Amino acid sequence: MSFTSLTSIFAHKAHQRAIGAAQIVYEAQKVVGGDGQVLTFKNGNLRLSVKSSVAANQIKINQTALIEKINQELGRALVKKIYFRVGS
Repeated sequence: MSFTSLTSIFAHKAHQRAIGAAQIVYEAQKVVGGDGQVLTFKNGNLRLSVKSSVAANQIKINQTALIEKINQELGRALVKKIYFRVGS
C-alpha cells in the first residue's frame, strides 16, 4: 500500500484552485469582451472595470445572462454576482 504525503495533497489542491480562478477569469473575459476588463474572481464574485457608465448600465441590464453564459462556458455555476466600477 502506498501513501501520499499531506503536503503534496495540499499543494495539488492549491494548484487546482489557482488554475480554476485563472480559467474563470479567462472565460469571463471572453464573454464580457470589449465591454469591460475582468479584474478578479473570488467567492463567486466577479469584479470588472468598465470604461463608461453606458457600458456599466449594459452589464447591469444583462448581468443574469452574462452570469449564465460564463457558467455555461465553465460547465458549472461558479459565478454568482458581477460587480463593476467605471474607470480604469
